[in-house]
Amino acid sequence: MGINAQTSVPSFSPGDTLTAANTNLLTNAPPVFSGTATRDAAFGGVGEKTLAEGQLCYLEDSDVVQYYSGASWLTVGPAAAGAVTLIETLSPSNVATTQFTTGSFSSTYKFYSIKFDLNNTFSVNLRSANSTITAANYGRFRYGVNSAGNAFLAVTGSETVWPLINVSSGDQYPFNGTIDTMSIPTTSGKQVISSIVQNQFSGSTNGQITNVCVYTANQAYDSLLFTGVSGNLTGTIKLYGWS
Repeated sequence: MGINAQTSVPSFSPGDTLTAANTNLLTNAPPVFSGTATRDAAFGGVGEKTLAEGQLCYLEDSDVVQYYSGASWLTVGPAAAGAVTLIETLSPSNVATTQFTTGSFSSTYKFYSIKFDLNNTFSVNLRSANSTITAANYGRFRYGVNSAGNAFLAVTGSETVWPLINVSSGDQYPFNGTIDTMSIPTTSGKQVISSIVQNQFSGSTNGQITNVCVYTANQAYDSLLFTGVSGNLTGTIKLYGWS
């Protein structure tokens, strides 16, 4: 935590004696928190302010100013509309699975984008409240160009994962691309994500695979789980939020 970070927003009563630390805290406006978990724990406890509409805060981990609307925290800045904020970076090193922190997807941002550069094929599952969603409600439309330069189209449904990367045995690493959410993930509904993947195929033939993935039942989520399909995962996965 930085020098201005705090873990509580105190509420004072008539007759209270304020210390120098209390006074310094009051001049630290808006309150500064290390992240969303510390922010959420700073209100409503014994001796703490009740969270109410109009409350401001600053988050150190994402470098944004937020306000409470009365229903949720919304981001004021960085100022430019459409600004992109790095939320989390995963750096798996020869592991079977890796996942974003619970709550990394929230109402703070309306759209999310994931950039990945991995050594292996992988699948994706939604996660909610520390639980991986494995019901057979994952459907997928896939279009691309294979290592022979031929176009292909495939539609699958009722799967327990989204196998976002499917390539033939002659295709070469790395696997890199983008995954985007097309709806607000914290809203319970039929979730849609899409991915565009650029692979370097054998024979120096570039191929692209585009997936449009739908979870066909109503389901909110706050994290994603990545699982290696034909081996362990090594590389980088970055999560960005669009304001």
